[in-house]
Amino acid sequence: MKNQWFISIKKNNGDVFDISELQHNYPPKGYYWADPFLYQKNGKDYIFYELYNYKKGVIAYSEIREDLTFTDPTIILETPYHLSYPFLFEEDGELYMIPETGASNRIELYKCVTFPNKWELDQILFDNINTADNNIFIKDKRYWMFTTTQPNQKHQLLILTSESLRGPWSIIANQHIEHSRSAGKIFNYNNKLYRAVQNGTGGYGRGIYFKSIILDVENSIYDENIEHSINPVWHPDIFGTHHFDFNEKYIVLDGKRKIND
Repeated sequence: MKNQWFISIKKNNGDVFDISELQHNYPPKGYYWADPFLYQKNGKDYIFYELYNYKKGVIAYSEIREDLTFTDPTIILETPYHLSYPFLFEEDGELYMIPETGASNRIELYKCVTFPNKWELDQILFDNINTADNNIFIKDKRYWMFTTTQPNQKHQLLILTSESLRGPWSIIANQHIEHSRSAGKIFNYNNKLYRAVQNGTGGYGRGIYFKSIILDVENSIYDENIEHSINPVWHPDIFGTHHFDFNEKYIVLDGKRKIND
């Protein structure tokens, strides 16, 4: 038996924490799909994700059909080292990606040259650092990066800030916080700023917590509190779920199940 991650999707009814009526999309045998991020362009809907062959991960995308199925994966980013978590964001009309590249001991910024297939390395944001699941967002006209390091096998929350995407970056926090590893983007919802994080209690990728966060740099205050959760009960065969994303049209998340070799 092997663990296999798959991706489920539903129409967004306005409640981002409602995960009922999901359509499940399964990878073929020998692969798994995880860490889905949504993107819309020119009237089409796309999903970018980790495609893993049980040896190394690459970044792929599919188009989302109206019946909530996906087109076959197209690989867009492959390196000698493992890739996952294709975090997407826009700046000045350009599309960028910061995938997880912890196996290379650096954080890499990629720019989309020709959508959706051609991506090029734009800059190495940090070198000699092993991080997982990097998120960037803008608040108070500053860039903020939330990521995690793993000293002594414990996830350490690392928060950095900069006036420019390309730095220089300064550290705001570097501390052990329970449930610190990202499980999707940071987002505003119902007048609160939320961070999706992995709940690893009982094993890797066990569930998802949504923490409301308070970020007050002027007074050196950072705080986060669990307000919502997603547990692996939304599918009869899963025992894990560790990534969430949404836009105005769809909600996506991944699930982990057992399959025969």
